Parts: sequence; C-alpha cells; structure tokens
Amino acid sequence: MIKINLLPKKPVGVKPALIQQGAIAVISIGVVLLVLVIFKMNVKGKVADLEQKIISTKGELKKLEKIEAKIEELKTNEAIVQKKIDVIKRLEKRKTGPVLMLDEIATRIPEKMWLTQLKSQGPLLTLEGVAIDNETIALFMTNLENSTQFENVELKFAQETKIEDFSLKKFSITATLKVMKEAEKEKAEEAVKGEKKKTKKKKKKRK
Repeated sequence: MIKINLLPKKPVGVKPALIQQGAIAVISIGVVLLVLVIFKMNVKGKVADLEQKIISTKGELKKLEKIEAKIEELKTNEAIVQKKIDVIKRLEKRKTGPVLMLDEIATRIPEKMWLTQLKSQGPLLTLEGVAIDNETIALFMTNLENSTQFENVELKFAQETKIEDFSLKKFSITATLKVMKEAEKEKAEEAVKGEKKKTKKKKKKRK
C-alpha cells in the first residue's frame, strides 16, 4: 500500500530560538513604548500644573502691585497731611511767638531803662534804648539770659548820650529768640528731607 503524507513540511532553517527572541524583542519594544507614553503623560501633567502655578503667581503679583500702589498712595496722603499740620504748627508759633516775646521783654526791663527800638530778623533780635547807667544795662542782659525765651544775649555797644540835659547810657543788645530759632531749624530740616525724597524718586525713575 502506498502512503501519501499531505501535511506541509516544516520550514527549513527557522529555529524555535529565533522565534522566541523575536517575540521578546517585540514585547520589550512594547514595554518601552508604554513607559514612554506614561512618562510623557506624567510630564504633560506636571507642565500643566506649573503653568497653572505661573498663572496663579502672576495673579498674586498683580494683587501685590495694587496693594503696594495703595500703600504708596496712603503714604503720600499721610505726608501731605503731616505737612499741613506742620504748617499750622509753625503759624501758631509765629503767631504766639511775638506776643510771648514782647510780654517777656516787658517783664525783664528794669527800672530806669527805656527801649527806643526793637528789630527782628529771623530768630535774631536787636534791642536798642537808653538806661540810667551801665549797671542797669547789665541787669537787663542778666534778666534776658535767665529767660526761657532768649539765648546768646550780647552787648553791641553802650555809650554816653544826653537827653534834655540828662546824662544817660545809649545801648544796643542782640539776642536769639528760641522759638524762632527752632522754627527755622525745623524749616531747614524739612527742606533737606524734601531734597532727599526728590533724589530717591529720580533714582527710582532711572531704574
């Protein structure tokens, strides 16, 4: 009896080991691709989070800029109000200063002395008049030095003069009025502060 084998013949030269290696390679590539896809999705998620944080930070910065601008506005308004208060204080000092000065001088003039002229140039005060003798002039200067209103009391001159056949002493005394001196000092300090603020603003604009 003749037997015929109809089954296909096995491929010649193909080994099972090669097939196994190919399957492993395909699986490895698939795993790598899967890892890359997961990594890419993870990176995209982090980028999205960072972009959201950037947007949020920009919003916060804008809010802070508005708050800073408001603070600067309040500081400016405070400075304006303070300047007005300082002006009022200076005006009050100047208003009451001469009144206190004249009252103080009147209480310090000894007997047998007469003032003929009073001149004021800023805080510097010049007193001119006549007295019966040098001792009376010296007493007047001592009285001024003991006052809380005056300082730097100096005798410019004292000379003999005659008025209606009476021999008297003509004199000139200078003194510094403390209230006016303090006002001048405050004014100078404010001027210096104003110049410093202008310089700072110019530097900020340059930046």
